[in-house]
Amino acid sequence: MTIYDAWTALLRRLLHAPQHRVAPRGQQTLERLGESFTFDLRANILVSPTRNLNHRYMVAEWLWIAFGREDAATIARYNAKMQGFSDDGVTLAGAYGPRLAPQWPYVIETLRRDPSSRQAVAVIWRPSPASSKDIPCTIALQFLLRDGRLHAIATMRSSDAWLGIPYDCYT
Repeated sequence: MTIYDAWTALLRRLLHAPQHRVAPRGQQTLERLGESFTFDLRANILVSPTRNLNHRYMVAEWLWIAFGREDAATIARYNAKMQGFSDDGVTLAGAYGPRLAPQWPYVIETLRRDPSSRQAVAVIWRPSPASSKDIPCTIALQFLLRDGRLHAIATMRSSDAWLGIPYDCYT
């Protein structure tokens, strides 16, 4: 299944069968609890006539995370709105890169040592985070080797189906 298939099915569930209507931080939201979907990571770029994505930002964010960056200026060159999430005008408190970078050796070595392991987990969430405009949505990533293929499970505390998922599934 492609990301487009999974995303459009999720949007239909949200629009036609929301479980809750809530307003975190005053933003009206349709919500479904415990949602999950699966897609082939080889088909992870959303192409939709109704959702105009910034593909330059998509790639830049992926590289920004991969290089362990947290500076707002670099990523804001590709999406100016990102600067507005910085508490100090310099860094993004919830940046995934600095949280993930030191965990990659553990994840890789765990899977190398035991390809059947369920312990190859990288945690992004920090207990009791300080108040911020940039609290990470992703809690953790789990990696599993099964039948010769790498599977990734992302556990999210929140995920904006329209704005965030198309970018999250690429990164």
